[in-house]
Amino acid sequence: MKTKYMLSECVKFNAPTFTFDFNNNGEEDIISLSGSLKSSEVYGNTYFFQYEFNDNVPSSTRSAFIHALKFDQSQLGASNVDNFIETAISNLSTVIISIDKKLS
Repeated sequence: MKTKYMLSECVKFNAPTFTFDFNNNGEEDIISLSGSLKSSEVYGNTYFFQYEFNDNVPSSTRSAFIHALKFDQSQLGASNVDNFIETAISNLSTVIISIDKKLS
């Protein structure tokens, strides 16, 4: 079993590329790892999310990152994408286990 650790990570946009930093957060980051999962309830469904774009990030940069993540991961680097996603999934697993224990 692979051990996963909470990372203090971020994504920077240095036009035209995105740079992942898995050790530091900074003011110029477009995405920082939030301290905990956030949830939002919409029409009776609860949605959990780990990452948020920082408030000062323009919509064009947000769209470019989401497009690269969904359709052109080679632009971001496969290992970067794996680490980015694995951290969020690991944190979600913790919440699911906690909810399951409360329901038991």
